[in-house]
Amino acid sequence: MKTNLFRKPIIWIVIVAVAVVSAIYAFNNFDKANPIVGLDIKMNRETALEKAALLAGESLLGPLDYKTAAVFTNDNSFQNFVELEAGGLEKFTEVLETGLYSSYNWKVRHFKEHEPNEVIFAFTPAGEIYGFSEKLADSEEGAALEEEEALRIATDEAQKHWNVNFTGYELIEKSKEEVESGRIDHTFVYERQDKQIGEGRYRLQLRVSGDKLTRVKHFVKIPEEFGRRYSEMRSDNDTVALFGTVGLVVVYGLGGIFIGLFFLLRRRRLIWKPAAKWGILIALGSIFLVTINEIPLSWFSYDTSTSAGNFLSSSIINGFLLALGMGSIFALTFMVAEGLGRSAFPGHVQLWKAWGSKTGGSLSLLGQTMAGYLFMVIMIGIDVLFYVVTKRYGWWSPAGNLSDPNILASYMPWFNSIGISLQAGFWEESLCRAIPLAGIVLITRKSRFKNWWIVLVLVAQTLIFGAAHANYPQQPSYARIIEMIIPFVIIGLIYFGYGLIPAIIAHFAVDVFWFSLPLWVAESPGIWTDRILVLLFLFVPLWIILYFRIKNRKWTEVPDELRNSGWEPPSEPEEKVQKEIEVQPERKSYARFLIPAGIVGLALWLFFTPFTQDAPKLDISKEKAVEIATKVLNERFNVDPEEWTVLTGMTDNAGLQHKFIWQEAGKENYEIYLGGFLSPPRWSVRLVKTEGKVEDRAEEYIANVDVEGNLRGFSHVIP
Repeated sequence: MKTNLFRKPIIWIVIVAVAVVSAIYAFNNFDKANPIVGLDIKMNRETALEKAALLAGESLLGPLDYKTAAVFTNDNSFQNFVELEAGGLEKFTEVLETGLYSSYNWKVRHFKEHEPNEVIFAFTPAGEIYGFSEKLADSEEGAALEEEEALRIATDEAQKHWNVNFTGYELIEKSKEEVESGRIDHTFVYERQDKQIGEGRYRLQLRVSGDKLTRVKHFVKIPEEFGRRYSEMRSDNDTVALFGTVGLVVVYGLGGIFIGLFFLLRRRRLIWKPAAKWGILIALGSIFLVTINEIPLSWFSYDTSTSAGNFLSSSIINGFLLALGMGSIFALTFMVAEGLGRSAFPGHVQLWKAWGSKTGGSLSLLGQTMAGYLFMVIMIGIDVLFYVVTKRYGWWSPAGNLSDPNILASYMPWFNSIGISLQAGFWEESLCRAIPLAGIVLITRKSRFKNWWIVLVLVAQTLIFGAAHANYPQQPSYARIIEMIIPFVIIGLIYFGYGLIPAIIAHFAVDVFWFSLPLWVAESPGIWTDRILVLLFLFVPLWIILYFRIKNRKWTEVPDELRNSGWEPPSEPEEKVQKEIEVQPERKSYARFLIPAGIVGLALWLFFTPFTQDAPKLDISKEKAVEIATKVLNERFNVDPEEWTVLTGMTDNAGLQHKFIWQEAGKENYEIYLGGFLSPPRWSVRLVKTEGKVEDRAEEYIANVDVEGNLRGFSHVIP
């Protein structure tokens, strides 16, 4: 069946009307559907860098001849805590407005290659200094002050230079550490007594290294119980996402791609060259070029113990290798998706010929392209409606901030929204729409239950797709699945009628809308260049069609030979019968030495390899270790093992300390320290609760038993 949207004007009338209504509804209700943090960012990246440089010079902080990196961050743990258990979004916004705690911060890092000394400055969105943290090498000399003198320096410097007001704060913790050089580092923690946020406590940490203030840090002490409850909540999201990922890998990957590939090869219907080209190009754009584009941000996580050149080259090489690997997966997906679609839907335009000179200026392609953009608007309207409704029933997703200054730190702020969206639109529609839907059409072509199977798979593909995207922090855990049912059933129906092109365009355009939003609320020199580039690349499919329309000087129709029904497999090559020629293999003179050489090599390996271990062997049985551990725990804590679940594991902490002693002190000293300062292999026995409240399950008992059956330590973890 030939498909042309313009042959039925009523369809266009309905689509345009629904799109207009969706646009109006989304515009009027966007802030109601998507909780937005009202954040006024007055400081930009350049100002943050300038102010950090000024502070570093005035206070002599950080290395000389430093490099810089800047990021805009948010304390997500604090935001989630407040939104879920300490007053909701309104309370979170109130905290930001009153300045009790600045969850959002600019952070500027000054660092130097091969130097441990570095400093990070924090600023509020309004541009006020909000603390700093300087890292000094343990070998750097400094004073060994008494606690009182260190505390005086900390409070005086914090008030004088770092905008700290101690009103309402009380000192609750203090500690000290003597480092390698003999310098003593003091740490002081203050807690605000007149204000708190739910069960959370506003705190201030000060650190004095020698006689120098090296840290001023504002933070909120969040209850451990919330962390456990939130982790449990997120584990539900991850579990749903795991099922979705298994569906993608097993059903679409093993079942769809490999069986589909076998089917297409057997029928000689596989077209691989354009699929390989598109797969590699999309991977290079969405992975490799995005990696390069984000290099300015990546310096914030650079480990100065390694060379800057190695860090940069490894980032680029890893991005390139990842792009090649994913490009292969993309290419296989595109091959199978296009081939199955070509076999299942004879009326569709051939995907790889869609934007050629004979089809690019056709009314069919114009209609499919415009429909893709209109359905983008409809999908956004559906999304807004979904969140407006579900918010009334207490469904939760964290509030966002439309402005993301980090996007302006990349080399090309416009590029990521285009590259990532193209990958998602092309690959996900090929994998999650084309392969299952075209596959079920082919499988059930002669079945009298064909329509029932198609409806079942149409719904199932949305469930798998939604589940695979469910690892976002949302509640309930199945929210993402419900959210995607209607829009992606619609996309599935679009695919049935018109193929991949409108489905890809709609998906691509929706993602561009969301990813590029920060560009439309940001204020920065040259921002309009990025906005224009986003629009130009967003509408590339339309520009192609208009180009061919102008070139052809008229609207055309897609020729029958360029529809799927007009494609024919290449003819089989004629087999040429050749006279068999008997060839005698030439025997090499060295072949007779291979077996003896192998035997000699094996003997040398057996003789020179020391089949011994330097740590004592763990001969004690698991049962004996459990008996010893539970007996001790019962005596110490009066705990009945029968009321707990007993978990065991063998532990061998042969970490950095072991390597240090072995390399610096030698084997003999290593054996002396082993069992003393160095832990030998041991059994770890845990008593835990697997049922009940999160707080109850957080309590546990741990005992370690060494190779000789001696207790190596025990602990009682209290929530």
